[in-house]
Amino acid sequence: MDKTSKTLSLFHLLDTLSSTVIMCSMSRTVLPGVRVPYGIRPAIASDRGAIQYLLNHSWRVYLPAGFQWLEQRLTAGDCWVMVEGRREVAGVVAVLRRHPEVVSIVGAAVRNGMPVALYVEMTLATLELYGRRQRACGLTCLGSASWLSETLSAQGFRACEHVITYGWQARPISVTGNTTVTVEPVRYHELEAVAAIDRQIFAPVWHKPYDELEFALGRADYFVVAKHEQRIVGYCWSEWSETRGHLTRLGVVEDWQGKGVGTRLLTEALNAMVQFGITWVTLNTQVSNWPARRLYERHGFRNLGQAVPLLWKDLRATSPNPDASVSLG
Repeated sequence: MDKTSKTLSLFHLLDTLSSTVIMCSMSRTVLPGVRVPYGIRPAIASDRGAIQYLLNHSWRVYLPAGFQWLEQRLTAGDCWVMVEGRREVAGVVAVLRRHPEVVSIVGAAVRNGMPVALYVEMTLATLELYGRRQRACGLTCLGSASWLSETLSAQGFRACEHVITYGWQARPISVTGNTTVTVEPVRYHELEAVAAIDRQIFAPVWHKPYDELEFALGRADYFVVAKHEQRIVGYCWSEWSETRGHLTRLGVVEDWQGKGVGTRLLTEALNAMVQFGITWVTLNTQVSNWPARRLYERHGFRNLGQAVPLLWKDLRATSPNPDASVSLG
């Protein structure tokens, strides 16, 4: 699937949100006359074990990019826990500021037996307050977990775009495309340029902010840039495990689109995966992104037929433009 905002520190969040812990009037009776309230507070480092336990034992978990990303958001200070009686962790939610205008839910889980509607009502109140304080105009969430998306829809979220998955049965492939560019591993000091390209070519709801790119640099199996005379004109990021690979991101700066840079980056990435022993490759893109879809289909990717909605809730009067129809070939 196919820019940069400063991440607030955990201490700043604790300071700004300490006066806004939300206690819900709904509660569970554990002994006659004793009611145990639920509350929301910023997650702290010592919550890691309880959060991991929750993720391992709950039936209702939303982690589209895995636990590493939720843990990274906890470290960044963009994670909250729902607690019972101020101690026991009964739920967790984490967000990522993709753009100054957009806050995305990137992790969520609720304990078995906890009413999902109560969890969503309480966490959403916290996220809306956070979003408005950051002057964001909306919240987003991929609708890949029905237990979460159905409840969010009841709270005013609406689909603004759909994401589809493509698959490719790996086979030997030649590197083609623009031969005037060089493709080489990205270096740390180049991440700002990569983030700038991302801001330029993708709509706000799809941005990869700098801290996400920085995190990816330390864990991605394949992260390269395309250069022309030392100028970065495109980039590609992929990950794999055993025989399965995923093309996470591919972008080309506007004035180099349609010149074969996307083809070069794609075929370089696929060739690297084949050499590693990958047999099946997936990627995600927007339904509306026809230039990207044509590029992938031209190289043998097929639409796997499932469209996942991107849910959006306005925090202001404006709505995002999800159209990210850029030419990559």
